[in-house]
Amino acid sequence: MSRPVHDQQQRPAQDEQRTEGPPRRGPRAAQCADCLCVGGIHSDHYSDRIAAQRTPGTETGPIAWEFDPSALSRALAAGRERLGWSTRDLARRAGISQPYVVALERSREAGNGSAPTPTVDVLARLAQALAMDARDLFAAALRPAGRHTLLVVEDHERSPLDHARAAAPTVGTWVWAGTSRALTTASARGNHSINLRRNANEAYEPAVIAASLRHELQALGSELGGRQVGLVFADTSAVMSTLDDPGTIISFEHSWGHVVSRATASIGAHAACNVCVYELSALRALPDPVGATLDLIRSHDSIWSARHTTVTRAGPGARRILEQLRPSGIAATEWRTTVGRLIDDLAIAA
Repeated sequence: MSRPVHDQQQRPAQDEQRTEGPPRRGPRAAQCADCLCVGGIHSDHYSDRIAAQRTPGTETGPIAWEFDPSALSRALAAGRERLGWSTRDLARRAGISQPYVVALERSREAGNGSAPTPTVDVLARLAQALAMDARDLFAAALRPAGRHTLLVVEDHERSPLDHARAAAPTVGTWVWAGTSRALTTASARGNHSINLRRNANEAYEPAVIAASLRHELQALGSELGGRQVGLVFADTSAVMSTLDDPGTIISFEHSWGHVVSRATASIGAHAACNVCVYELSALRALPDPVGATLDLIRSHDSIWSARHTTVTRAGPGARRILEQLRPSGIAATEWRTTVGRLIDDLAIAA
C-alpha cells in the first residue's frame, strides 16, 4: 500500500522525549511564572510527549490521502471505453506497456490485493492519452486514508460495534475482533468476525498478532474484497490486563494503523475505519494513566469517547477522556484548565 499523500506538509520528525520522570508537583494552587502549570502538575511535561508526529487525519491533523486502485481502474476503463479503445490502444498512446494497463484496470476486481501503484508521470501520460484533465485523474486515484480510531468506553450499555456503526454510518461492512460471546453477537447481526488467536498465557508478540490478522482477513477475502471495511478490536483492555508491561500494546498502536491497512489491502479491501477499544477503567489502572492516554491519542487520528449510547468525538471526546483521568489531590477546576492546555497542544479539531 502506498504512503498517504497529505494536503499539507508532512509530519515533522519526533521530538526527543523528556526523561526526567513523573510530573513535577508543587503547592496545590501554585503557578510558575515561566510554566503553564495548574495545581502543581506541569502541562509541559505531557506536552513534550505530544510530539509533532501526530498521525494526519480528520481530527488530529491535516487530511491524509492514499492511492485508490479501484477508483483509478474504473476511471481508466470508462475513459478508454468512451473512446472505443482497447487496452492496447491506450497503452500505445500513453507510451506504456499493455500488461501494465491491464493490471491497472484489473485493480477494481474484488480480492485483487496486488494492484500496481503508478507514478505521477504515468498518470499524466494516461490522462493526456484519454484527453482528460490530469487533475481529474489524480483526484480519481486518491481517497481519504482510513481512520485509526481510539474508542474509550465508560460503560457497557452499548456494544463497541454499535458505537462504531453509529459514529461511522458510511461504512457498510464491519469486522469484529473480540470475545467469543461478542463474536456470536456480531455474527448474528450479519457482520464478519475474526479471532486473533492469542491465549492469556502467551507472550504479546506484535509480529504474531499482525500475521494472525492477515490470516483471518485472507479467509474473508471473497466477502470483503473491493469493499470499504470497518474493523473493531474490542479486547484490547482485556489483553492489556494480562501483560506485565501494558505499554507494549500502547507502543504497538503507533504502527497498528499501517498493519491493518496492509492486511486489508492484501485482499483488495480498504480499512476505512480501524477502531481500537479501551475501557476507561483499564486506563485508570495504568501506572501513568494520563501519559499513556496521551500516547494513545497521539497514535490515533480519530478520538471517540462513549458513554451510555452517546459518542463524543474529536476535541470534546479527548477532553472528556482526559478530564476523567484527573490525578488524586488535584481540584476538578484546576485539572480542567490543564486538560484544556493539553488539548490545545494536541491540536485536535473542535
